Amino acid sequence: MNLRSSTRIVFLVALVACSKTEPPRTDPAPVSATASVQDPRTGSSAAAPSDAGAPARGAALAYTADFDAEVAPLTLPEDVKWKGDSPETEGVGKGKLALSVDADGRVSGTGSGAFGDVVVAGISRDGVMSGSILRKTTDDAGFSGVFVATESGGAWKGSLAVSKGNAGGLRRASFTLVKR
Repeated sequence: MNLRSSTRIVFLVALVACSKTEPPRTDPAPVSATASVQDPRTGSSAAAPSDAGAPARGAALAYTADFDAEVAPLTLPEDVKWKGDSPETEGVGKGKLALSVDADGRVSGTGSGAFGDVVVAGISRDGVMSGSILRKTTDDAGFSGVFVATESGGAWKGSLAVSKGNAGGLRRASFTLVKR
């Protein structure tokens, strides 16, 4: 390749790279607002949506729910042998949740009963409330998991699913949140 050919290629590349300029945007790009959700056990924060469809600014809502946990089914392929190491009665029975939703839609709360003492952290937005069920004492090897509830006609109905840290005992329950 000679110098003249090299110059043409460089010129062509520069011309193509600079031939189009993008017009300035007239419509604003969507902005994702975030708030901080704090882990009630450690105080650490994680990002979460802030347009939470929650109570009006300055207001907060409080709910309670009773549940009756049962063993959750686990379907495995026939050739897989697995035995949970939790007795069938562990984590089964009655329990209670107490949840608060702040003006930004952050959900926090506590629970007790069949799963032991737990803390709850999550978010409420657009008629859906969801979050984590965490151990109050992190080293007790108890049940933890998730919950989700949806609002319909002013009533919040939901379900939760928890397991031991080693998946030794799968449990589930349904609940209805009642305003305190």
